[in-house]
Amino acid sequence: MEEISTAGSSAFLLIFFFVNVAALRLKRYLKMRAGLPLAGAAMSLISLAILLFRMAEESIGSLYMLLFIVLGCFLLELSYRTLTGRKMGEFIDSGLKKREKNLAEWESWVKNFAKNLSKLVEDVEIYLVGSHARGEKEKSHDVDLLVFSDKLDYSQLEEAKRNARLSKYHPLHLHIESRKKRDEALRRAKRSIRIEP
Repeated sequence: MEEISTAGSSAFLLIFFFVNVAALRLKRYLKMRAGLPLAGAAMSLISLAILLFRMAEESIGSLYMLLFIVLGCFLLELSYRTLTGRKMGEFIDSGLKKREKNLAEWESWVKNFAKNLSKLVEDVEIYLVGSHARGEKEKSHDVDLLVFSDKLDYSQLEEAKRNARLSKYHPLHLHIESRKKRDEALRRAKRSIRIEP
């Protein structure tokens, strides 16, 4: 039983290492600095090396169990590819690909959303803010809209999203403010573009 738990801990450290490596590769989308995932990857790799060394000293069976787990994962991936002709990564990353596609086509669905929201709420004003408004689309991982209204409620937002046919992968991030806070919020945003419905 101890061999299984030690091998499981090693597998967890291996997974944690790869998660941090993936975060490093996606740091632009995650809007994060490299320091934290780099430290996480290094610490998990060091911990894994210490654990493997200890496993080799105490029980070679634990190393065999870890090898069995890792090989089992690779065989599962190979079987999936062979039987379906697809990679698991394509299946797992499909949501991210849909989100990136939506991000690239942001102008069409933002206008559609604004049009639908304006039909539901008479006093609404919508502004594009954030990296898209600053012209930094390559640094963006979402589309920020600043919405001003004194009559807006959550159900109207959801209805406007449904009417605009936004998928669950849309990268829309809404910031809601009352109309009396309009000037202050636009000043904080620094750069904004009014979205006309």
